[in-house]
Amino acid sequence: MHHAKQLCAAADIYTTTHDGKLPPADTWPQVIKMPEVPMDRILAGGRPWAMNRLLGGVALTAVPRRGETVLFFECKPGSHPAGGPELVPAQPRREGRYVIGFVDGHAELVAPAELGRLVWNPQVSPTPPAPAPGPVPPVPAPVAKPAPLVTRIRRKTLAFCLALLAPESTPT
Repeated sequence: MHHAKQLCAAADIYTTTHDGKLPPADTWPQVIKMPEVPMDRILAGGRPWAMNRLLGGVALTAVPRRGETVLFFECKPGSHPAGGPELVPAQPRREGRYVIGFVDGHAELVAPAELGRLVWNPQVSPTPPAPAPGPVPPVPAPVAKPAPLVTRIRRKTLAFCLALLAPESTPT
């Protein structure tokens, strides 16, 4: 999971010097060479990675739901460096889950059954949940209540303390 976070960090660093845009999806392994991120070690670690092809060259600010949108993911060995869910291996390699890096920079272990909840195409949002059946009950109007006893006691205590601190008036 650490490598997914490093890849997301490298993409974020790339955006700072490229007008806020993510790297090109097809050439990301060559263009996000950063001293802060050991790309050679990440890519040579035996775990192939791919970038979401729909995000190549896209401005970060244009990506809705960054915390749910896939940026980097584990892919099948020998896969193209850019693609979508079709590149995800048939079987997860780590604890029965896939390692996914998201646009907002966080990474998660995602179960195969949960892949459908992720946003792969930032232009298409998953269907929002249906509203609850039945009419919505009206919200009651707020009722003015007298100040609680504690508040009244605090006000009296404050007034007493201020009176003690006030300079004594001296007759002239």
